[in-house]
Order: sequence, then structure tokens, then C-alpha cells
Amino acid sequence: MSCNTLSFILLFISLFSSHHASTSRPTGFSAKVINRNSVQSPLYDPNLTRQNRIKASVLRSVARHNYIDSITSNKFPPINIPVTPADGEYIMEYFIGTPPLKTFALLDTGSSPIWLQCLPCKKCYRQTNVPYFDPAKSSTYKRVRCPLLTCLLYGYEHCSRDEYCQFHITYADSSFTSGDVAEETVEFRSPKGGNTTVENFVFGCSHINYFGGDVHYSQWGIPGLIGLSRDGQSLIEQLGFLKFAYCFGDYDVPEQHGYAMFGKVAAISGPMTPLLSIPDAADHYFLDIIDISVNGERLKIPPDTFQVHKEYPSGFVIDSGATFTFLKTKAFRLLVGALKMKLMKLKEKEVIDPSYHHFELCYKMNYLDLKFAPVITFHFVNLDLQLPLSNTWIKVDDAQKTPYEGVHCLAMIPSQSISILGNFQQQNFHIGFDLDNNLISFSLQFCE
Repeated sequence: MSCNTLSFILLFISLFSSHHASTSRPTGFSAKVINRNSVQSPLYDPNLTRQNRIKASVLRSVARHNYIDSITSNKFPPINIPVTPADGEYIMEYFIGTPPLKTFALLDTGSSPIWLQCLPCKKCYRQTNVPYFDPAKSSTYKRVRCPLLTCLLYGYEHCSRDEYCQFHITYADSSFTSGDVAEETVEFRSPKGGNTTVENFVFGCSHINYFGGDVHYSQWGIPGLIGLSRDGQSLIEQLGFLKFAYCFGDYDVPEQHGYAMFGKVAAISGPMTPLLSIPDAADHYFLDIIDISVNGERLKIPPDTFQVHKEYPSGFVIDSGATFTFLKTKAFRLLVGALKMKLMKLKEKEVIDPSYHHFELCYKMNYLDLKFAPVITFHFVNLDLQLPLSNTWIKVDDAQKTPYEGVHCLAMIPSQSISILGNFQQQNFHIGFDLDNNLISFSLQFCE
């Protein structure tokens, strides 16, 4: 071994040790997850009608699909197609700085960076009810120096003239976020009591944000993003967690909050299926789906429908950011055909989606129609995921005759490329990720 090589290794170990030795690392914690339309949310809009809320959810889902599509294929979509990672239905509460400032982030299983809008803002989108984080007012804020391993691990770094680490993340529609890589004290408060403080937490303090087009579909956006992928400086990678779990509350009951659990407190329970190991796709959690059934009758979807191909975006991923599920067109057509056969008695009640939400199968339903609607089951390796009717059909009109009477649509969208299990279908499931054994579990329960 040459002296130069030995010196490099010693420097590497020194840099790694200097960063991690003084860092407080918890063994596990939990945090509250809320619906963006809850009165507890900084994004709450009392004037938002149900139709407008669903329309916004669909547009965010399409943008999310385009984002996942673009990064799994390195394909750049037309500039007028929105592509965004930092918008979604469910957001996590946490506190940052000393003294602590309450803020929120999209909990994102499809990315690794953690970033937050910071002052001074050279170009930021609007926040409401949540102030921008001001590093100058925190006694524990530290910018990261360029030689540190922390800077390299963040993954999007370059050095400023004064040798501080900076990041610049560009998305496929030319949207971007950039600023300083920094360390700060953050605090996570459990919905059931108890606080967990993490020192020297690495995040991107973003001073410039540009998201092209009407990507937030509202007057303001989520303050930031917390990545949960198995890559870079995501939350689970920073803290060395091999387990995490979450449960999203009911879409139609915004005040029902959910939770996220990390490390030792993350319960992994219920039937399990393997997480696929896909080279160069550490930012996403792929599942091995075999078939779909309607009332127990298999659709016999061709085996290659959900296979992952390197040449183009494909496969089946579970994603915390997309609201509605996307199915490869071939599978979607088989599913819709099977549902129509089972719903022949409702043929005269079939309607075109009155709000033009992208939903292709809609019926005027009352309580009994919905109660006896066919059950959809996704069949994965070693796991059958039976969707409750509330996770299958969405009421799209504003009519309030009864909570159940009105136009209901299948809450899924056809896709020419990648398939995604969205959070509408995940609602009220406790979903556990066992990264040590590459498994994921599903357990239906009331999330609170």
C-alpha cells in the first residue's frame, strides 16, 4: 500500500469520525402525519370544494407519476408536463433549530434528499401559516465544509468560493432547488407523547426554488421534503435505521391523522412480500405483483406486464407521494372490463366522470350499491392485498344527500409506463418496511 493511499484512507476515516462521533443518534422515534386538508395543516383551505380537492389530488398524482417516470428512465418529458416531487396528500410535522420552529415536509419514499426552504429566500414559493426557517435565528445551525464526508454523501454538492458545501437538485422539467448543505438540531414529537431530538441532522437549506408551471395546484406549497429512500442522506440512511413504517389517515376524514415510525419503534406486522432489488433504482421501492383479482377471480394479467425493464420506465412501485394508483394500461383495461361485468346491474347508472378527473369508470351509487361492489385484490408474492371499498372508489361530486350517495369512480388511472400503488389505496394500512430483510408488510387498521 502506498503512502498516498494510506494517507487518503486515514483522512477519510478522520473526516467520517469527526462528523459522526459527536452526533446524537436515536434508536427510534415516531412523528405525526397529517392530511394536507386538515385544519391542522398549513395548507388548509376552507374554500376548497370537494371537486376541486379531488382535481388537485389527480393533478398532483399525474405530476408525481411523471416525476417517477422521468427519474427511472432518465427521460425528459415535454416542458408543459408538470414533474414535481415536493407535493402530496400527507405531510409530516417536525421541529427545527434552537429555539425550535415547527414546520412540515412531504414524507417521500421516492427520493433521498432532505431539504427545507430557508431565509434569505432569493426565490421561494409561498408558505402560509408556517414561517420560513431563518438560520440566523438558530444557535445550532452549521453550514457544512466541503471536505467533509457529509458533503459527499448528500450527493448533489458543489463548493462555494468560501469552501462551504452547496447543493443543486434539478428535476426533469427544469424545476430545481438549491442552497447550502447544513447541520441542525431537529425534534420529532410522537402523537402519543415523547420527544426525540437529533443533533447534527443533515439537510439542504434551500434559498432558491423554482417549480415550473402550476405544480402545487394551490396558492402555496409544502415547506420541504424528507426523503426515505435507501440512498444518500435520506432520513433512514443518516440515522442508520433498517426499519420504518407509516399509516396514512382516511382521505375523506382529513382530521384523522396518521403516523410515521422509525427504527426500533417501527412495528413490522401482517403479511409480508419481498422488496425487489433493482440496480440503479435505490430511490424507489419495487414490489413483485403477480396478478389482480375481482371478487376472487384472477384477471390473468400477462406475466411481463409489471416486469422491470432497463430500457424504459416499468415495474410496480409503492409510493408515499402519489395519491392515486396507476396501472399499466394492459392491466387497467382487464380490471375495468372485469368490474363492468360484475356491475352489470348498474349498467344504466354508469356515467362519465362529471368533473373530468381522469377517472375512467364511474357510477351513480347509493349505500347498497357501494356495499356490494366487487372487491379488488392485488396479488403479490406471498401476500394478497385486499382493498377496502373506501380504498377503491372515490365520491367525486359535491352532492351531500347522504355521505355515500352520488357519483363514485374507480380511483385508479391507466399508465403507459410505470405502475404505482398510491396512498389512496394505502390509507388505513400500517405499512412496514424491513430493509434488513428486504420485506414490506401490510396490516389494515385505523391509523391513529
